[in-house]
Amino acid sequence: AKLEIPQFTVEVFEKPSRDTLEAFISSKVPGAVVEEYTLGALKGYRVRSNLLMAPNEFFFFAGSEYIYKLTPLGLYSEEMLKSFEIKQ
Repeated sequence: AKLEIPQFTVEVFEKPSRDTLEAFISSKVPGAVVEEYTLGALKGYRVRSNLLMAPNEFFFFAGSEYIYKLTPLGLYSEEMLKSFEIKQ
């Protein structure tokens, strides 16, 4: 089980004081295709990278203090993605 890719992950990063969300994404996933993405009331970015086999699609959202990177990969990942909220 340790070697299996997680079915859905949420990574939390401290929000840089100077960088924009776009600059932050470029530093984490260089050379990726970045497009605006809306999830309910959240506005963020869908990021796709052809450099990785799987996962190769990520979603980034910024809160007031943190940046959230969501990586859906499993059977119910679409449902989990749609349930994501940032409480402020």
